[in-house]
Amino acid sequence: MVERIKAQIERENMKNAQLAKVAQANKEQANVFAHKWGKLRLVAKKMREKAEELEDAMVDTRREDRAIRAFEIPMQEDVAGEVLGVSSVTVIKDHEVTEKTVDISLYKGQHLLLSGPNGVGKSTLLESIANGKAKWAHIAPGIRVGYYR
Repeated sequence: MVERIKAQIERENMKNAQLAKVAQANKEQANVFAHKWGKLRLVAKKMREKAEELEDAMVDTRREDRAIRAFEIPMQEDVAGEVLGVSSVTVIKDHEVTEKTVDISLYKGQHLLLSGPNGVGKSTLLESIANGKAKWAHIAPGIRVGYYR
C-alpha cells in the first residue's frame, strides 16, 4: 500500500513538473508576442489563458501522509472465556436518546464489525471501551487493551 502511494505521489509530481514547464513556456512566448503588433497580441492573450488553465490543472499532491510507525500486537496466551461483553447501547433516533438492552459477547479470535456513516461515533465508541469509560461494556480481568490513534 505504501509503495502504491509513493508511486502515485511520484506520478503526480512528474505531471505537475511537466505542466509547470509547458505553462512557463507559454508565458514566455506570450510575452514575446505581446510586444508585437496586431493579431499577435490576441494570440498572446490566448496563450496566457492557456498557461493559467495548465496551472489550474496541476494536481495537489498528498503531503499529509506520515509514516505509520511499525508496531506489534502480542497475543495474550492466558486468555479464556469472554473478552468483552456489552450489555446495552445508547441509540439516537429522530433526535431522541434511548437505551437498548443487548447481549454482545466477544471471545478470543472473534471479530465485530462496526459500520456506519461518518460522524456517528464509531471511533468514540471504541475509545470509550478502550479507556474503560463505557459503563455498559465490561472487559475481562487481565486483558490488555490498546488503542492506536
